[in-house]
Amino acid sequence: MTVTLRQRKKGDKISLYLDYYGDGKRDYEYLQLYIIPEPEKGKLTKEQKEENRKTMILC
Repeated sequence: MTVTLRQRKKGDKISLYLDYYGDGKRDYEYLQLYIIPEPEKGKLTKEQKEENRKTMILC
């Protein structure tokens, strides 16, 4: 079985989910965890970066 952490843009946030593949079947499970994407102009604030870092640790 192969498990991959993937990201999908949903609205103004990026949703994290697991993609499973095994025994010829593919399935996925959303983790209900979200990260804030880098804006087109400017940068993320320190608080946003810290929130993203904590979210990624949970994965």
